[in-house]
Amino acid sequence: MDRLRLRFWNALQHFCILMSVFSAALALLERTGQTPNPLKKLLAFASGNEYARFVPLTWVLPALLSFLFAAVACAAFRRKKLWHPSGFMTLPAPNGGYLRKANLAHLKKELSRAGWKKRRAAKTHFRKAERYFVKNWYRSAAAEYRKSASVLATMSAYLNEGVSLCYLSQLRNAADAFDKGLAEALTGKNDSFASAFHCNMCILYREMGSLEQAHSSFKEAYGICMRSGDTLGRLCAVGNSAALFLAQREPGEALQSWRHALDGLAEIHCGIALAVALDGAGCALAAKGESRRALNHHRKALRIFRRHRSLPGTINALANIGHAHARLGRRQRSLRADRKALKLAARYGYVVDQAKIHADTGLAYAKKGKLEDALKSAEKAMELYKQIDNPLGVARQLADIAVIYASQKKTKEALRKLGEARGNFQKVGASSAEYRFLEQRVKLALCGNPDNGPKRSSAGAKGKTIQLA
Repeated sequence: MDRLRLRFWNALQHFCILMSVFSAALALLERTGQTPNPLKKLLAFASGNEYARFVPLTWVLPALLSFLFAAVACAAFRRKKLWHPSGFMTLPAPNGGYLRKANLAHLKKELSRAGWKKRRAAKTHFRKAERYFVKNWYRSAAAEYRKSASVLATMSAYLNEGVSLCYLSQLRNAADAFDKGLAEALTGKNDSFASAFHCNMCILYREMGSLEQAHSSFKEAYGICMRSGDTLGRLCAVGNSAALFLAQREPGEALQSWRHALDGLAEIHCGIALAVALDGAGCALAAKGESRRALNHHRKALRIFRRHRSLPGTINALANIGHAHARLGRRQRSLRADRKALKLAARYGYVVDQAKIHADTGLAYAKKGKLEDALKSAEKAMELYKQIDNPLGVARQLADIAVIYASQKKTKEALRKLGEARGNFQKVGASSAEYRFLEQRVKLALCGNPDNGPKRSSAGAKGKTIQLA
């Protein structure tokens, strides 16, 4: 039903635009007296009168029709833009996936039974927060949403405060806001808000390294959307599950989920949501080794993000483009894209994106043979992950540092960092397959071939075995 409604408004809008342009052109031709003879005959045949009898007023009717069709097209556009399966905005999450955000209409609905003084104060703070959010001033936006919630505890204010704090990488505070809002949603039996909170908490737990809790939140969000018939919410939940698969280093499952989301979003015509899915599918393709196809997906996503002026999406896409270039061996292009993304992320305080970009830059330096620069970038990324309390990110950076030490033939330091990485992987409950993969990378680096496996160029290396802790 959701898709049929969107298709209807979309078709009506395009038909009215076409008829408005045609009517305006016809009125202009009649007014200037340049109407072609075939068109004169057609008008005379359609009216049943001779063309010369109604020449003075012929242009008036097409002009009126043009205005009428234009008005209907504008109304259809507004209905298409304002109508939404659940009314929530869909935003790109840091490091991939979806965040869902409420708007002023949700707040007004919640405040319908409140006193007028409190209602006015809550709406004033909420409107101010919305203006800050559009300008990417997330710290000020979070403060105003918090003030709105302190006047009247609303799910809209809690949801948007949590989203703002996610962009600031204040994950613990965001979790508190989401927990308060989810409690309100469950008390009021509001399924649409409950699904939005669960969808956002899926991303939040992923960034905190709690993958089991993230999967639990995904299942709750998906189940609620299936019961309520929220198509876009269901597709966002599927996209977040793909982001979880990618975090667990399962690119095949992630790609399958992103393709399912892409198929659905292509019919809904939701630009930013489609761009997030394209970017996520590109990440899955890159993880499978299909870097050229991944680069095409990231570039398409970047164009859409820029068209919609989505700063978080633009940063994600630029960072992923840099990563794809690095996999293709284009070191300079990779570093150039990473620098652009890092500049934007640092300007607006996106700590998660800064950490990811520093990690990708470290890998690019390592492949260029600049191991000291690679080590500095990896350590900077690890510090940022520690700052936001992300043990999974810390574990992966420890493993990357171990690979760099192994490339420098510093076996003792490499094994120590690998042991620390294993402790962090066990702490977050990550799959053992990921640790074994990273362990193999360290082993190959110690053998002198970090990219293509151990070489048999020397007789001494044939019988050498390396014991990893």
